[in-house]
Amino acid sequence: MNDQKIIDFEAAFARLHNEARPSGASPYVGFSDRLNVLIDNTTINPPALDKGRATWLAGLTGASTPTVGAWLKQDTVPAFEMLDLIARFIISHQTKYKVSPQRLKSWLLFGDETINPLTHRHNTPEPLKPYIPLAMTLISEVVKSEQVERTAFDLGRVLNYTASMLENLNITDMSQIEDIHRSLVSQCLKLYLQ
Repeated sequence: MNDQKIIDFEAAFARLHNEARPSGASPYVGFSDRLNVLIDNTTINPPALDKGRATWLAGLTGASTPTVGAWLKQDTVPAFEMLDLIARFIISHQTKYKVSPQRLKSWLLFGDETINPLTHRHNTPEPLKPYIPLAMTLISEVVKSEQVERTAFDLGRVLNYTASMLENLNITDMSQIEDIHRSLVSQCLKLYLQ
């Protein structure tokens, strides 16, 4: 990359920084509303928002009541470790939705903007959805090792192929991935070059 491109990128980044959101505005607008909706849909029967919910959640999490109040009313997001614990707790105490903690956290943070256009557009079959994060990790590894441009292939098709392969072979963790699996993904990348 030449020096002029770097200068252009720096200038573009500086313009974005200058157009930043208003001071004090949360980057996670709606987080509190979404968190409260999820809490309301658990099987726990928690206190209402203005009837002790912050104290109740503070007791569960070990955080202070004012801190939890900010989570519940001011779109303040807990530390990511805490957010992960809250997401897993909510999932374990509800029966309406089958969702991964990662997807739940993404929705809590960003709302409906988090629909994955790759899996949504290509209509990934429901049984493959649990394999998508592992498939993406494997595809990223192959793309990086083979120095393939991420825009050079049809990611949706490669993603569905890789997720199907993982499901068929009952592979659920990167530690189970072998060179033959990487080779299959590599061949699939070449098949779907655009």
